[in-house]
Amino acid sequence: IVYFANRFHVDAPGKWDICLGHDGGAKVFVDRKAVFADPRRINPAAPNRARFTVSLKRGLHEIVVALDTDRGMGWGIYLAFALPEGATKPPGKLRYPRVVQAKP
Repeated sequence: IVYFANRFHVDAPGKWDICLGHDGGAKVFVDRKAVFADPRRINPAAPNRARFTVSLKRGLHEIVVALDTDRGMGWGIYLAFALPEGATKPPGKLRYPRVVQAKP
């Protein structure tokens, strides 16, 4: 299993879709809470294989993706934030989540 992690900041509370592409089994955690899991390996990794909604409060958050490499058969991964389906713009002054550089 390979873990990908990053911190990001949200300017205002709201709902966001996370689009995850993966070809090995994957599990996603936001702020240490599991929000998505799919154990199947399906090659190749498609950018929007999975799409799920998370509610985020204003402030700093952490996302961790656990990717099962399935003995070398799972190795592709994509991750992006998107507006929930049907939304035409972020609510209020909400901007897309932005990555926060971790200090060494």
